[in-house]
Amino acid sequence: MNVMAFEGIVKRKILKPFLDKKLKLLGETAARTTDAAKNEPETTIPTTTSTTTRVTTETLSNSILPIITTPTATTITTNPAPKDFKDSSTRRPAEESDRSFPLGTVYNPATSCRQLYLGNVTESGYYTIQPQSQGFSFRVFCDMETSGGGWTLVATVHENDIEGKCTSTDLWFSNEAYNVNISSGSRNWENKFTFGQVELATSNDYKNPAYFELQASDLLVRHVPNQTPLNGSKKRCFFEYHTENGELSSYGGNLYNVFTKYYPLNPESKELSSIFPISTTTGYTKAENYLMVTSSQDRAWRCKRNSILMTSRRSQPYFALMAIGNFLFQTSYVYCTISSSRAIADPSLKYSDVLSNGNFKLKYNAVCRYNTTSSSLCDVTFLVTNEKDWKTPTRVSFPKPIYRISSSTYKLYQYIERYPTNAVFGYTMLSRTEGRLVSKNQTNEAMRKVLSIISQYKSIAPSCANFKENLLMPVTYPDGGRSKFVSSVPPSLRHSVNAGYIQLRARGIHGSTYAFCPAEVETCNSQYVCVGGVKRGYGRTQDCGDFLAWNGNDEQPPANWTHPTGFAHAMQDIQSTIMIFYR
Repeated sequence: MNVMAFEGIVKRKILKPFLDKKLKLLGETAARTTDAAKNEPETTIPTTTSTTTRVTTETLSNSILPIITTPTATTITTNPAPKDFKDSSTRRPAEESDRSFPLGTVYNPATSCRQLYLGNVTESGYYTIQPQSQGFSFRVFCDMETSGGGWTLVATVHENDIEGKCTSTDLWFSNEAYNVNISSGSRNWENKFTFGQVELATSNDYKNPAYFELQASDLLVRHVPNQTPLNGSKKRCFFEYHTENGELSSYGGNLYNVFTKYYPLNPESKELSSIFPISTTTGYTKAENYLMVTSSQDRAWRCKRNSILMTSRRSQPYFALMAIGNFLFQTSYVYCTISSSRAIADPSLKYSDVLSNGNFKLKYNAVCRYNTTSSSLCDVTFLVTNEKDWKTPTRVSFPKPIYRISSSTYKLYQYIERYPTNAVFGYTMLSRTEGRLVSKNQTNEAMRKVLSIISQYKSIAPSCANFKENLLMPVTYPDGGRSKFVSSVPPSLRHSVNAGYIQLRARGIHGSTYAFCPAEVETCNSQYVCVGGVKRGYGRTQDCGDFLAWNGNDEQPPANWTHPTGFAHAMQDIQSTIMIFYR
């Protein structure tokens, strides 16, 4: 390579911003460069829009000049710029840095968008950062306009198909049985696996190394239509809110540390276990024995219509709890059917009583059967109420059960009447060996144990709304933003969703754990509000996807485009991207 060709390449590709300052130095070193070039094969620089260049440095007269060379070195790939890309970085003052390249470029990466903003970069756009001195540099989008600027986009959550559950593109929801994109069976809220491209961050799920490398104090969240250019995201967003108290710095400075060190997304695994002094279950194993719960809407073990919430936990030995919401009073009664295959001739006794513990009351009804050749069984139904803390209405009625006998089976129907709400209904079976009757004293002892556990909670759904199990971070909205956000919450959930917070980690109705909620959630039905998380068990369930069950339940019409209905968000919210920034 001759001197003129080499100088032409240097001028056009590398040294143009400061050519005048270096021409004299190049002239002094031309001879040495020419001699070295004679022994090297000719090197050319591709002129395509996407170039890969190997870069090394050589010290000349106390200055650092990039020199094109063939030995191996770190490979830096420059992707084609998107249509909305504008390299708007400005050059740092000489007294702040001895680097000649503008801050936020490949050769002079910033540590964060915050550093760029403090260095007088005030225009939003694409920049290069390197949060850790020993790490790699990468391109990010910076918001320099919102609330003081300096926000680094670290991730986006995007739903590509709300009807398709557990698809390969649901990268923020972990269901290892189906999602092959989860790295080594781990979970993307809790690992260092990155994916997506910043230019396509509103078209696909996206996560860059700043998610786990950057040390930040606050979060900014922006909801935008899918495929929105990032430079236009602020103008086109539906909602925008941010923290400003620096609380994130108290939990490791990023979401990776929040979920790995403080609030891990482990699915709930605890089941109700035996808490009774009488716990044998011999004799209650035939297939025709069953428990079924129904309401005046005539549907069993499900959410009834829009606002009737009935959830259960079932485990051995034959114990069930059901929290009754019925917040809009859409069902006038709930009843439990217990079918038992027992000899009709078995003698039986019936007990009823009311127990108290502080503001809590437990009323139970028991039917106990026994004989000398088979186990003695005692079916016990009970209702726990609390007028002060749970706001259980005094009108709620728990009458004695109805019995129906046919052939070798009997059925017990236990009703909860007069529009029950804010109460916990339960069933259990107590048993003893042949010929030994379950006494009323023993039944009372078991029910007192139940009441002592339930009365520990001031919330009707403690496993889902316990403040100790999640991180609440207060947020600020732009003018009018709070009321606009509230109007976007599905109507059936507005009584249990509090705007003004970001909630990190929430428990779901089936034991799954969800990662990010754009509001405080005080219901087990958090799958209609939150995004992302880790599924309990395997299979394609309603909540299996990035936006979980934002399209509502199966018992309502399809979501409306502009207005939420029932448990469903508006379709314009479902077909959107949630952008997450750090500062």
